[in-house]
Amino acid sequence: MGFSLFGHLPPELRREIWETALESSSPDKEVCVFSCAGSQLDKTLLEQLQVHQACSPLLWTCGESRDIALESWAPGRAFDPDSDILYIGGDTFKTFIGKLCFPENQIPEWVGRIRHLALDLRATRAGHLLPMSLENMHSLETISIVFPQSYGAMDIHASAQVPHQGKKHVETRVLSTHETDAMSIEADYIFETYMGEHPVQWRKSATVYMQEVISGLRRDVALNTENLPACWDKESGQLLLKFEARCFV
Repeated sequence: MGFSLFGHLPPELRREIWETALESSSPDKEVCVFSCAGSQLDKTLLEQLQVHQACSPLLWTCGESRDIALESWAPGRAFDPDSDILYIGGDTFKTFIGKLCFPENQIPEWVGRIRHLALDLRATRAGHLLPMSLENMHSLETISIVFPQSYGAMDIHASAQVPHQGKKHVETRVLSTHETDAMSIEADYIFETYMGEHPVQWRKSATVYMQEVISGLRRDVALNTENLPACWDKESGQLLLKFEARCFV
């Protein structure tokens, strides 16, 4: 049942209520999809990365709420590395590392402010590139692996499909351990080396796979003793990062 006397409240109090409702309806973290072409990757990249914001319910609650919401809400805004999640797909991860995280390149200031990084499942196969990226992400707190789906079996080389190609609002959700225990990652391919071809076949739960990714990342970071990232704790020999499994909604 609605509050029938709401319209009789003082305008200042109604505004305060609408503004509080607007703030509470906004996601804690918005997702920015990294998809810039190689020629655009320079120190002005922050201005080009856009977040497509979710539509607030206040936009169609009533005329007054809509007017107040439109004072601060817009369909798109610039990526905020201090709060947003930067999602990098498997097809753009090497570009991101190559242009932004190599020591010889000029590193944009905003890279050091990224707190939440989300990687496509396929990007986790990038090996030594992921530890290299940590060297310049001084504020990093969370790394998420975005799985193509939240159930069943999936190939290790599968990529998550970004809704709307990232041109509209994108959401992710955290997968529970119960969900990742039930999901399976499969590998069935030929690994070519100078000594010949080696068949690779295995199947494991998404939980186990994530644990292996984290262990491998910790091992590779520890090997580079001259350039340990800010997220490395020397005393414990551990990464001070939170790892999450996610999927697109």
